[in-house]
Amino acid sequence: MRPVTDTGPVPELRRFRMTTDNPVSPALTDAAHRSAGSFELVLGPVVMALVGLLLDGAFGTRPLLTVLFTIWGALGAGASIYFRYRRQYATVTAGSASRCSGGEPRVSKR
Repeated sequence: MRPVTDTGPVPELRRFRMTTDNPVSPALTDAAHRSAGSFELVLGPVVMALVGLLLDGAFGTRPLLTVLFTIWGALGAGASIYFRYRRQYATVTAGSASRCSGGEPRVSKR
């Protein structure tokens, strides 16, 4: 099998590459960033629980460290997602405010 290059024999595959000029690329990137939070919420506590379980086995304090590390993992994952959301929200609102006249956000009057 020959590798696909920009001048290669299969030009229809070129459109699926992740490049900056590909209009699908930003949408896929945004979707991947949004789904990362769900993995973080699940894997953070699970990994920390496994670390706690290993430490409990080493120190003989079973279930104390498992519970503490699970809670710590859940709080850490929640805090990470919260602060990421705040940073993204500030970026979006700063971008929309700069597009309005005078730098003030537009308010629709109903």
